[in-house]
Amino acid sequence: FGLLADRDGTIWAGQWSAGITRINDTTDPPVTGQYYDFREPGFLPGDTYLWSSAVAPDGARWFGLDTPSLTTITPLGLNRLALDESRSNYSPQNGQAMSGPQIRAISFAPGGAFEMWVGCARAGVEVFTDPTLDTRLDHLDLGTPSVPGLLSADVWAVEFNDTSVWIATSGGLSRYSRASRKRIENVGTKPPSSQGAVHPLSIDAEGGVWWATSGGVFHRRPDRSVEIFTAENSPLLSNDVHSVYADPVSGDI
Repeated sequence: FGLLADRDGTIWAGQWSAGITRINDTTDPPVTGQYYDFREPGFLPGDTYLWSSAVAPDGARWFGLDTPSLTTITPLGLNRLALDESRSNYSPQNGQAMSGPQIRAISFAPGGAFEMWVGCARAGVEVFTDPTLDTRLDHLDLGTPSVPGLLSADVWAVEFNDTSVWIATSGGLSRYSRASRKRIENVGTKPPSSQGAVHPLSIDAEGGVWWATSGGVFHRRPDRSVEIFTAENSPLLSNDVHSVYADPVSGDI
């Protein structure tokens, strides 16, 4: 499920139960390398259940892990693969300050400092500035009546837009202040696909928000006006949309 475009132009692709493949397509045929490979000593299938991914400011690749069967296989949390190819694993089971091991979103804040926002299934959002993940800067969840929070603790995506952070949940969208980590607003929408969504949220160059749902593609412009693209009013072939990407150069969706 997981795909990651690295800074050097290579691609990382998750192959559940088999490994994670690195692809260099600058040659013909492409050159591939295998990591967390099933032929390695001590192989753990859980290391291959890649869902979310991101590149840290220091170039390390972070992989958020899922599971093919939540009732029988506990996800392994986060894997970090450094530039020197050393590996680290972080999870609640290992004592890190994480609320859940099933990681659906990883996003690094703009700038050179380590500021990682991690979206979890049914466990909200963790904010880390400590690369060891032994301590966390904040945890965002449903909140309280006096300090309201996310529409749902079931998180699917986290995207930065200037000083704001948009968080996509099963209940819709929440916008937070990056600096204070306080909720600015909630926007109720259709839920994401029941089949899951690996990259369901994208921010365009104007700051517009694009959100893939089970009821089409939700678009909220910077002026707060909304349009929804469906199979009935657009070229979409289905209203069950899993992923959306806004090209920052061309503006294409």
